[in-house]
Amino acid sequence: MRLVSNIKNSTLATLLTSAFSLSYTPILLADSSQFTAAVKLYDEQSYQEAYRAFSVLVEQDYSSIDYSFYLAQAAAKLNKHKEAITAYERILILQPNHIRSKLELGKLYYQLQEYTLSKSYFSSAQNDRIPETVRLNISRYLEKIEKQSRLGSLNGALVFGLGYDTNVNSAPYASSWFVPVFGADFTNTTETVENAYHQEMALLNHYYDSTKKYGFGIKNSLLAYNKSIPGESDYNILYLRYKPSLVFSTKNYKIDAAIQFDTMYYGGKAYLENYGLTPNITHQINPSAQLSAHLKLFKKNYLRTEDQGRDANYVEGGVTYQKLLNNRTAWHIDTMLIQERKESGNLTDVSNDMFALKAGVNYQYSTGIRIGGELGAFQKNYLDDSVFFLNKRQDNNIKIALDVSKILDKDLSLQTRAERIQNSSNQAAYEYTKNVFLVNIVKHF
Repeated sequence: MRLVSNIKNSTLATLLTSAFSLSYTPILLADSSQFTAAVKLYDEQSYQEAYRAFSVLVEQDYSSIDYSFYLAQAAAKLNKHKEAITAYERILILQPNHIRSKLELGKLYYQLQEYTLSKSYFSSAQNDRIPETVRLNISRYLEKIEKQSRLGSLNGALVFGLGYDTNVNSAPYASSWFVPVFGADFTNTTETVENAYHQEMALLNHYYDSTKKYGFGIKNSLLAYNKSIPGESDYNILYLRYKPSLVFSTKNYKIDAAIQFDTMYYGGKAYLENYGLTPNITHQINPSAQLSAHLKLFKKNYLRTEDQGRDANYVEGGVTYQKLLNNRTAWHIDTMLIQERKESGNLTDVSNDMFALKAGVNYQYSTGIRIGGELGAFQKNYLDDSVFFLNKRQDNNIKIALDVSKILDKDLSLQTRAERIQNSSNQAAYEYTKNVFLVNIVKHF
């Protein structure tokens, strides 16, 4: 999950808010010192104080559109949806064609999943004289509403990519490298392999809204990923994941009670399977901030005889905070604690404790172009003394990445990524660096 409910909704909300802000600005009452002071509080993002100040102003003059508008804006920032809606509706009583209030009501009701009301306000605004950019973004909202209003919905993505990796196998013999997207390890070999590769991914999500009947929704997610390295088939990866879940939603919370099963093939041979529980809870703090927490309880089974000493119980807990700073910029921070314990055997590079921290920012450079950067680090402490190095291994890993994406069409985008990974260790044999360059074409449906 990145911001609001998913990244497409977040991008849409950002574009729409930006277009509205540029096109419709309320008329300021410059002769009111009280009003000027209240606006200053709002501009300084002191929303609680601004809310109080505009509440006083509205009580003094219910007929002021500016007072009510800023009161609604401050209320929305504080997640006071009912108060914001009341203020916007009061404006429409005073001025039925106040387009900005229609747009804001459409957005608020969309966030509250009141799709019928959201559609009515957006449709009304669409009939007014508005800039083409605003009309386009309203149309995108209406399309999303149409999809969300159905009891069953199907969506997904297809990804086709070309990449170049300066260290495909990442580390020397007996080590492993981590794939954060999948939460899985792969054994490596002795020599450093530098090569180009191609990758393909298919993601399919089906959601059935049975909330009214049962009190929850039913979601099924299927992911297939393939990475092929010409001339180095020993490092090819095939990954499959199935994740069904029950989804419980309230006004500001969403609980995803999920289980997960995944399996991997490495070098064309069955390598690893995971299965377990993956619950997640998300809290929408306000329209521009979201906090989520997840837990993974996995059983890891290695499928090759020589690797079965790596069979382990895997526990992961994490917290993610996401925040929209303004109409163009969003940032996030993630923390994770991981504990892995082998079931049996004498291998010393299995049981470990790991702490990870990651922070990133995304900036909308222009319409359709986004730039992102991410910095991550983790420390992994192994629990057993190595029979070769006579001490406990500790790895420190740092990754820095830069992303640029371009919307090519309504559901088609181009993504580029460059990243560098530096792994240091108290056991020199496990130190490595790698650079990865990747270009993806992504088709949403």
